[in-house]
Amino acid sequence: MTDGWAHVACATTGAHDDATHAGGATTYVITPNANFLPGEACTVTIFKDLVHDQDLDDAGPDTDTLPADYTWTFTVATGAAPPYPPEVHLTMGNPSRATPDLNTPNNYLMEKPEFALSYNRDRGTPNWVSWHLDDSWTGNLVRNDTFRPDPAVPPEWYRVQATDFFGTGFDRGHM
Repeated sequence: MTDGWAHVACATTGAHDDATHAGGATTYVITPNANFLPGEACTVTIFKDLVHDQDLDDAGPDTDTLPADYTWTFTVATGAAPPYPPEVHLTMGNPSRATPDLNTPNNYLMEKPEFALSYNRDRGTPNWVSWHLDDSWTGNLVRNDTFRPDPAVPPEWYRVQATDFFGTGFDRGHM
């Protein structure tokens, strides 16, 4: 693969070229580092001249790359509403009095549908994480390994990349 081998463009959120790529040989997974919007239409293009095969026999024409650009479209699922409002994760309190204020970068409150956390910009990790958990959160879904940088981290702050912590836990979902 050569840089820029894939392009993802969506009707509302635009280009998603900042992405994590994983896989090899016959399968690759493209995980954009910015979220899609529910219900939006997106188009993916794989550029033929930027994808190369792994063999060394490239004597014939078009034997090293794809025969043509490959394009497909998809629509982002709308999904179900979260089972609880985000504030449920702070029912027992906010242990460090974190706030969503850029002037407190080492105690920055981030509330998600699934959890709340106090983010520490200088360490690049949470100070604490809190979530409401009961039987309604359990099920039989297959694990979805799409761990990636959080697009809600302010853009002027460093956003961790998947390669920063290869094999240390980031790629396994550990905070």
